[in-house]
Amino acid sequence: SRIIGQLGGIKNMLDDNRYCGDILIQLAAAQNALRNVGYIILEEHMETCVAEGIKNGDDEVIAFYRTKTETGGTHK
Repeated sequence: SRIIGQLGGIKNMLDDNRYCGDILIQLAAAQNALRNVGYIILEEHMETCVAEGIKNGDDEVIAFYRTKTETGGTHK
C-alpha cells in the first residue's frame, strides 16, 4: 500500500505540473520500493517453490533454473 501511495503521489505531482526533479526523486523511491518487493517475492519463491521442485526432482524446475544460470538470467 506504500507503493500505491507513492504512485498516487506521483500522479498528483504530474497533474499539478510539479518540478521535474521532485517527480524524478519520487519515481526513484517508487522504483526502489518495487525492487525491494521483488526481492522479497523472489526469496520466498526460491525457498518454497524452487526448493520443493528440486527436492522432488521436478525436471522442469531444474531445467528452467539451469538455463537461467547458464545464460546469466536472460531470456532465450
